[in-house]
Amino acid sequence: MNLQSAASGFLAFLLLIPALQSKADWKVTYKSSHICASKGSTVNINCTYEYPFIKSKSQSSSINLESLWFTKIDRNDPVNIEKETDYKGWVKYSCGKNQCTRSKCSGACTLRIRDLKPSDSAEYKFWITTAQTDWGSTGSPGVNLTVTDAPKTPSVTVSPSGEVEEGSSVTLSCSSDANPAAKYTWRLVQGT
Repeated sequence: MNLQSAASGFLAFLLLIPALQSKADWKVTYKSSHICASKGSTVNINCTYEYPFIKSKSQSSSINLESLWFTKIDRNDPVNIEKETDYKGWVKYSCGKNQCTRSKCSGACTLRIRDLKPSDSAEYKFWITTAQTDWGSTGSPGVNLTVTDAPKTPSVTVSPSGEVEEGSSVTLSCSSDANPAAKYTWRLVQGT
């Protein structure tokens, strides 16, 4: 085997490998870093992403992007939230069409969780990868979701109860079952 045929074989091998890329070229950015929502409500968690434009082996189209949302990692791999038993039927995510230039592709994705439960409180992250890479990218930190119980109608008590003589003192108390604790504001409304 001569040097020229070895060099041309090596060049052909290099042409089959996607252009070398840095993990820094892959980005996930979240619209919010923390979301607080009430139990039973629906929440949308949004992100945008970028990755380098890479041609497929046929050179006719870009490679397929693989993506998922996750809260857990199993054996160093993110666990697709849509496949978790606790989320089946409650979550849905959608991604818009990739927009590609000669150097990069970008897009946006939304995770929707409906009928929230306090157990849904977690850090949510979006993962992008391709069949051509053995690693993926996710923004860090992700989006911290806190699910709270909506405050119930406050209860007001007056002591002493009944009619009160002018000039005497009265104690007003207010309470409500809420998590986090509710804040109260008292206002004096003059009769007309």
